[in-house]
Amino acid sequence: MLRIEKIQASALHSESNGSLERSHRVLTEYLRNYVREDQTNWDEWVPYAVYVYNTTAYTPFELVYGFKSEVLSALREIPNIQYNYGDYLAELRGRLQSAHEVARQKIILSKEEVRSTMTKILRHLKFKPGRR
Repeated sequence: MLRIEKIQASALHSESNGSLERSHRVLTEYLRNYVREDQTNWDEWVPYAVYVYNTTAYTPFELVYGFKSEVLSALREIPNIQYNYGDYLAELRGRLQSAHEVARQKIILSKEEVRSTMTKILRHLKFKPGRR
């Protein structure tokens, strides 16, 4: 559904996938702030670290929805995963369909505005023979 394509990169040559290595380094820094000293709960914090990473600077969220995401107070508490992959996929599918519909409507409105503006401009143009 997500049309994700796997790429091959050598584990022994991390320079071949520098952007991934950089994002992993940042996520590791985030996790260091929340994981217990015995490192037994790091996997519980990964979704929250990824969320913070994806909502920093010009975020994919902001580029898709047009406004910044608010960091929820729930991110300050110990995470409690309450649904599985099937639930996530169904929820994601619904959210993506809604987001795409909003984007489609905005594109249609934008095109109509441009068309209206150009129509007003072009009405006043006068063409004369021999004019370049």
